[in-house]
Amino acid sequence: MVNSMPEYEAENTNESTEPELTEPEITEQELPEEEPVVIEAAPEPPERPKPDGVVGWFTERFDSCDLFDSQIPAERRRAGLEEGVSPIDYIGKAMWVVFVLLIISGIGLLAGYVPTVAGAFNSIERIQADFPFGWWFRGVHKWGTDLFIILAIARLVRLAYRRGYKSTGEFGWIWALAVLAIGMTAGLTGYLLVWHQRAFWMGSILQSDPLSSEGVWPLGGLGLKGWAAEQVTGGTEITPSVLTGIFVLHLTLAFAILVPVFCRQLAKRRMVPKFRHLSLYVPPGLLWAVLGILTFIALILPPPTGSPSDGILKPNPIISDWFFLGCYQLIDILTPTIAGWIIGIGILVGILLPWIDRSSAKGPRPAVTALIIATLFTWFALTLKAFGWTVSAPWIFIIIAVVWILAFALAAMAEYEPLRPEDIEAVEVVVEIDIDEDDEEVVAE
Repeated sequence: MVNSMPEYEAENTNESTEPELTEPEITEQELPEEEPVVIEAAPEPPERPKPDGVVGWFTERFDSCDLFDSQIPAERRRAGLEEGVSPIDYIGKAMWVVFVLLIISGIGLLAGYVPTVAGAFNSIERIQADFPFGWWFRGVHKWGTDLFIILAIARLVRLAYRRGYKSTGEFGWIWALAVLAIGMTAGLTGYLLVWHQRAFWMGSILQSDPLSSEGVWPLGGLGLKGWAAEQVTGGTEITPSVLTGIFVLHLTLAFAILVPVFCRQLAKRRMVPKFRHLSLYVPPGLLWAVLGILTFIALILPPPTGSPSDGILKPNPIISDWFFLGCYQLIDILTPTIAGWIIGIGILVGILLPWIDRSSAKGPRPAVTALIIATLFTWFALTLKAFGWTVSAPWIFIIIAVVWILAFALAAMAEYEPLRPEDIEAVEVVVEIDIDEDDEEVVAE
């Protein structure tokens, strides 16, 4: 204990003798000033000069053409119209989902379908009964086609009601008409590819009077009927190879939609790269809703197969799919020539509607709304007649004529706004009098 104390003191003494290291004090004035970091923004690409004249007119309408409503919800939100976004703004996106499902189910059907008169019906039955998920492929393809046509009609009605064909929307309107025509033609050819009893007799009618007579369509005299029958079905009579041409046409119609879509999307990416992710975006809820609805319908309502065609027993009545019944009933009631001219003029008016409607007012217009209501009622009444509505043909046309007259009469009353007394008082009338030099002297005296 005695010896340890000096050692401890010695250690403390040694520690205390070491010089203390102190850091030099640095004042704020001596600190070096840090230069601010400037991040330069990427230079914006120079705007391409907009062409003038006819090229500029086409370019402007091509740029604003929205094939499947891919930009409508986003544009309405950017414009501050969040409350104005409704389910009808997603009709085009729902059409795109249905179209993709049609392509997928069609590829599945290709694995087992035989496009010949002898093997078509049996291959459809084999796909539906024996193929893995064959019921899903056939059901989704059949009911998906009907849903696609319904959505195409709804989108066309929405464009007409909102007058979306105005202000550079002409191409979008023509595209909507083309999609409806392509969908209806694809549905009809798909109906024939089953080649059951009704399909056989419907095909025989399509190749003869009254539907494809030279006098039906305004251009029938040019020989288009014979040329089309030769290209699609190999002639004007039912032959063993008739389904081959129909099958090729059915596949070609899918590319008639796919090619414009992909060309349009490539052009959109080239013009607006920052909106690339919005091109064909579909909300997951909408995707699963459409897929679930079609799967449920295919499960509980398998598409009817019918009986195989024998070419002897003629079904009564011979009907096509629901979307062509109105046209077929019109041709059946009237003469083929008159019916063909009515249908042709109606199609022409639909194509030229953006130029027929000369009003510059924005939003819905009563006259266009009346045209929509009258057209839909005419198609609905003729379709009911084809399904067996027990109303004679004269009364059908009388009812249709009354609806057209009432619709446009109400539209004329809605567009005509007489001046109210308070409006008349608010109008200032300014009268300008031109005085000649000779009259000025008289006034001076």
